Amino acid sequence: INIDIFYDLGCGDGRICIEATRRFNCPSVGCEIEERLINRFRAHIKASALDEMVTVIHGDLRDIDLTRKGVISIYLLPEAIEAIRMKLVDALLQGSLIIFNTWGLKGIAPRISCTCGYANNAMLHLYDRSCVAS
Repeated sequence: INIDIFYDLGCGDGRICIEATRRFNCPSVGCEIEERLINRFRAHIKASALDEMVTVIHGDLRDIDLTRKGVISIYLLPEAIEAIRMKLVDALLQGSLIIFNTWGLKGIAPRISCTCGYANNAMLHLYDRSCVAS
């Protein structure tokens, strides 16, 4: 798989960004608003020696630039998803893929959904351009 960039919105301690960078040798960007989680993320980056490949954004999701085509991972509450809905739709139209954990884009059907996780209790939804292009 060739991934130009990986984004994790609401990245928590950054473990998904670090794993994506390791597995796919791509740059990743994690955005998180909670300072304690950002501090853990920065420590994980340092420990994994991925300073050149993993970027931390400590800030509001509404301010993140998603214009670069890539893969976007999202585990946010529906209200937060709706707050950045237009950015996400624009990213899909530009060719990005979006993977939602639990919730998706209200009113737009995903390309595919599946359950996974330790007890088959997590629902993932994959969206691509075909979900929003008519």
